[in-house]
Amino acid sequence: MGMLSRDGRTCTYASGTVITFDDAVTFPIPLSPLRLFKFTVTTAGQLCLRYEDVSSSPIRARMSTAQGAISIDESSGITVSCPDGKSYSTSGFLSCPGTSGAPGGLWQSQNDAEVAFSLDGVGPQGGQLIWRCVR
Repeated sequence: MGMLSRDGRTCTYASGTVITFDDAVTFPIPLSPLRLFKFTVTTAGQLCLRYEDVSSSPIRARMSTAQGAISIDESSGITVSCPDGKSYSTSGFLSCPGTSGAPGGLWQSQNDAEVAFSLDGVGPQGGQLIWRCVR
């Protein structure tokens, strides 16, 4: 679990991994209108992951790593772009059974002491946990 900075702009893990938020994390996190998250995860100064919520209606998000990028669009599906210039697309992902319909899920504790972000799931145990930070 990482430690959220006082200004809410970074979350630092003991391992040295840092999540840098484009917009400071403030509590409580607004759900209406839905907060769109944009953040970068780095380890030892190297990019691990860049995530951007583009819009909430329709749901659109982008995620990139050094190995390629994924674009998710509620209306058209998923496009995976590889470093060699090839891309692969599919439709219907967001309507698969067992998916939440949104690419990223945000969770915050009842006492506003921690926040977590996971892919295709909500809560620190749902989906693939990307980060979890306490203040």
